[in-house]
Amino acid sequence: MNIAPNVMPSVSKVGRGETSQRPKGEVMVDVSIAKLNELTLERAKHEYAELCDNWKQIDAKSHQTASIAGFFLAAAFAFSNSNSTPLDTHLKVGLVALLTTLICTIIFAIISMRVREATMPIAAERVCQDVDLLAKGSETPNDDYSKRYNLLLRQHIDHYIKTNDELGHCNASKVSWLQRAQTMLVTSAIVSAALTIARMLSNE
Repeated sequence: MNIAPNVMPSVSKVGRGETSQRPKGEVMVDVSIAKLNELTLERAKHEYAELCDNWKQIDAKSHQTASIAGFFLAAAFAFSNSNSTPLDTHLKVGLVALLTTLICTIIFAIISMRVREATMPIAAERVCQDVDLLAKGSETPNDDYSKRYNLLLRQHIDHYIKTNDELGHCNASKVSWLQRAQTMLVTSAIVSAALTIARMLSNE
């Protein structure tokens, strides 16, 4: 019957011992925050790689659009110079419209491909310097080291967010001009087809 009174104090002492270890709990929280920051940084890097790939794809499509427009432009000049009979007014107007849309296509594609300024990611040399500074302070207590590490991660995250935002705006501008170029190219194809049909009908 005296066992229960002896057990209860021992349980309460263990409970007080567990709840008194607050510093370890705080370090655990810091480590969790560091992992979240690392996850955010990795996502920001992945987003940057995707934006760079989009940049390259837009430039490739702009180059292809300009090349197709150049082919149509050469064909239009050949069409105007190969006719033994003079063109009537309607065909002349159509030819001028075709040349105009083709020239606009090339100009819009060139604007889409033009160089744009954007913030680059943090250079490797800068990262090495930051790591060296962090390593020099590694002799400090764990909580201070964790705060310094999280601060470094946040600086890199903020820089990537700024870089990705600028790249996103640049890509949006490039896409806008590419869409205009493609619209002009489609219009040129329609006008070219109409001119060909009109020329065939006028020869009959």
